[in-house]
Amino acid sequence: KACGIGWALTPKLNELGINTLSELGETPLATLVGKFGSYGYRLHAIGNGLDEDAVHPYYLPDSIKSIGHQFTFLKDTTEPGEIGRMLLKLSELVATRARGQGKLGKTVHLWFRSSNFHNYGRQITLPTNTQDGMTIYFAALRIWQAASFTAPSRLVGGTRTNLPDQTPQQLTI
Repeated sequence: KACGIGWALTPKLNELGINTLSELGETPLATLVGKFGSYGYRLHAIGNGLDEDAVHPYYLPDSIKSIGHQFTFLKDTTEPGEIGRMLLKLSELVATRARGQGKLGKTVHLWFRSSNFHNYGRQITLPTNTQDGMTIYFAALRIWQAASFTAPSRLVGGTRTNLPDQTPQQLTI
C-alpha cells in the first residue's frame, strides 16, 4: 500500500510482475516511464522511498483556498437596489470571515444564477491585498456593473481567492 498507487494502477503494475514496493524500486526507470509516461518517475521515487512533498500532520487544518458566501432570493429579481444591498451584505460576511481567519486576498469573484439556472461569473484582481468589506463591495459592484447582467437573478454569490498564507502586520490606511 502506498499513496499514489490505487485500485486502478495496481493491476497494471501486477502485469509487469510488480507486486511489492521493493519490486517497484528495483524496476528500471525506463520501464516505468515507457509504460506510465511521466508518472513513471513518481512511481520510481515511491518504490525507492523518495518523496519531496512536505509532511502535513493530520491534526493541522488545510490551508484555506477561498472564502465565499451566496444568497438565494425568495423570488427572481432584476432590482438593482436589492442586488446592491445583497452584494454589500455578502462582502461584509466574506470580510468578517477573512479577518477572523487572518487572511488577506486580492481576487474578488462574483457570480449570478439566472431564473433558468444558468450561472454567470466574473472576477477581478485588486492591486493590493485586503480584508476590508467596503473594498470588496466596491470591487463586486464594479464587476456587476461591468457585466451588464440583465436577466432576473435567482442567486448571487461572492468569493475571495488568491489568499496568501500570512497576514502582514502593517495594512494600508
